[in-house]
Amino acid sequence: MYVVKADLNRLLEKARNPRLVLEAYLEDLEQVLEQARALRDAERAEHEMYAARVRDLRAAARSMEKKALLCLE
Repeated sequence: MYVVKADLNRLLEKARNPRLVLEAYLEDLEQVLEQARALRDAERAEHEMYAARVRDLRAAARSMEKKALLCLE
């Protein structure tokens, strides 16, 4: 955080129009935030997909176990 703050302060000191620098900086931060949210959403979707797959496989394993026990009777 301090590095970003120091870099921003240095940019503002050198800028002819600090407001434009801040607006551009905020736009960049918004883009990073959008990318982070998209990545989070993709990770959630992938997690849900794998969780569903695990549930399906566990159900299949229970079914096969029941069938195997019936064969042993």
